[in-house]
Amino acid sequence: MAHAENSSITVQPPSTTVDFRAHDVGTTTVPLPILFTNSGKNDLQINVWIDDSSAFRIERNGCGQSYSPGFSCEVWVVFAPRAPRTAGEVQQATLKYNYAPGEGDKGESEPVKLVLTGQAYLPEISVHPGSLSFPSNSSSGDAPQTVTLTNNSSAKLAIQRISASDGFDVQRPTPAEIGSHESVSLLVSPPSGGLLAAHGLLVVVSDSRLSPQFIPLATSARPIFFEHLPPNFGQSLFALIACLLYWLGMAAVRWNRIALRARKLLKAEIDNLLIDADQAAGAPSAVIAAIKDSVGDKFIKDFDPRQCSFGDFALWSRGDELAGWQRVHQAMVQLVTWLPDDRVAAKLEFLVGQLAGEDSCSHLLDLVKAELILATGKTADPGRRRALLRELLSAYYDREDTSYASLLSWQNKAGWLVSCGLFLILILTIGDGHGTLFLIGALGGLLSRLSRALHRTDTPSDYGASWTTVFLSPVTGALAGWAGILFCSVAVKFQILGKIFEQAWDDPHKPLVMGLALAFGFSERLLDNLFNQLDDKLGSDTTSPKPSSLPPGGLPPGGGPPPGPPSDRDRAATTIVTASLPSGKVGEPYPETPPLTVDPPIPKANWSAVSGLPEGLEISPSGQISGTPRGPAGSSTVHIKVEDPADASKSATKSLQIVIDPE
Repeated sequence: MAHAENSSITVQPPSTTVDFRAHDVGTTTVPLPILFTNSGKNDLQINVWIDDSSAFRIERNGCGQSYSPGFSCEVWVVFAPRAPRTAGEVQQATLKYNYAPGEGDKGESEPVKLVLTGQAYLPEISVHPGSLSFPSNSSSGDAPQTVTLTNNSSAKLAIQRISASDGFDVQRPTPAEIGSHESVSLLVSPPSGGLLAAHGLLVVVSDSRLSPQFIPLATSARPIFFEHLPPNFGQSLFALIACLLYWLGMAAVRWNRIALRARKLLKAEIDNLLIDADQAAGAPSAVIAAIKDSVGDKFIKDFDPRQCSFGDFALWSRGDELAGWQRVHQAMVQLVTWLPDDRVAAKLEFLVGQLAGEDSCSHLLDLVKAELILATGKTADPGRRRALLRELLSAYYDREDTSYASLLSWQNKAGWLVSCGLFLILILTIGDGHGTLFLIGALGGLLSRLSRALHRTDTPSDYGASWTTVFLSPVTGALAGWAGILFCSVAVKFQILGKIFEQAWDDPHKPLVMGLALAFGFSERLLDNLFNQLDDKLGSDTTSPKPSSLPPGGLPPGGGPPPGPPSDRDRAATTIVTASLPSGKVGEPYPETPPLTVDPPIPKANWSAVSGLPEGLEISPSGQISGTPRGPAGSSTVHIKVEDPADASKSATKSLQIVIDPE
């Protein structure tokens, strides 16, 4: 035991000098604990410090408080050698301590000195970095890190062993030796699949004076939830959120801009019906009650969008409105019998204007016009006028219900197509990880729709059906951008496209890839035309004539069978030359265009549309397309066929795109 003069403090270790022995510059020793105990009879405050020194320092100072007799405090001291002037230079410092008396005593004791010593050497083997810490994220947490060992001495050093503890692993083989002033790199990897924090040591055993050397290793804890996530989880999560928000936006717009307006219009029509029912003079009360009951709350729901069910919001076109319109129309036809004469005449005049041009109602309209001329005369028959009004109303309402049913069907198909498109985008993003292509393609589709809306001069009046194409265009553009890039990558491999397209198509961030995705998304016909050209090319390749096996001079001298008619192999392939069809518009005559053409020409060609021709259009046998499109608006693929009536082998088919714009 070492006791300071006139003090009651005992120091452990019991020596006035503490030797840390020899260490290399750049290393720090393990903390050495020094224990101070109050061995007196009174409370003492123990103070410990080190004079100014850059080689020794107090790592942890547990003293500085008042301690009762028998209680101790501990100080941890470390040695971090400075660069020596000569090898083995002794470096030292003075640790001092004193005590202050407890309550009732006065004064403070003189400091007691404790000498700290240690030898400093330039390291024979230096290690960089001095410790390794591996991050917690699963994408880079398992990546190995590099440790460099450098021999700073003038002689080579033999390496006996390099190992890691607690699951850490040294991936490169241990070198047998390190030459003078040479370096060796090691790869150290953390424990695989660990969820909790791990700590270990990299141990280097050599014939160095300070062998073995220790390098601390540590990993952070990894959250369990993110441990086994796929590499493109972030992109997939973004795609899921974006698709969900897009679908909700489509449903919200459809509900507020289409469904709610249609229901309010139906409600207004019911109000008009109830007014007519109240003005129906002489109508039996039972009939009026039955009419009001048929169009009552049983078929009309609450029109407040805040109170709509999820089914109404997500699946609006379920037939409720159509059933309500049909019942309203049936009730209006029934009320004709009891309407005043002036109302009957007014409705007849209105319907004559609405049904003008309808071929199916031409005879009925002639009768009504004649009846209206006689309406001012004394011989007018009110019963006949009511019968004609009922027939006209039935024809008019049948046309309106058919048109409205077509609108509902189009809304259902569009909603289904948007949902399927978003689902495909999500699945392809998760599986392929090229979400950038879908985003750029969707941008192209949106720009296409914005451009059309900016340059159009008419105002649509289609019950909000134009909103459907607004939501279809970005989804179509996103899928077209991805499919177009896939087509280009395949076309390059088959040498269909030129050398300018020879690049890595797997990188969606290249300017050419992004530009083509934008072009495919913007143009609704670009991808269709490419596939049509590919289809024509493949079709012409399969029907192209093959070279004759006869010599240039024909049959050799000496005869042979007489030449027969040319076979299918010897005939030139019949192809449709027309590459595109002009756009039309609902309710307007289709623009006059030159007849379709075929190569080689067929004198009396018979043209026909196999499928896909919009309603209201027809193709004549001479190849002329005419008529007035009746809708629905949108792009469709028309499969056209041409054949020679005199030779059935001369025929060809082709798929062309035709776009019908809304009213």
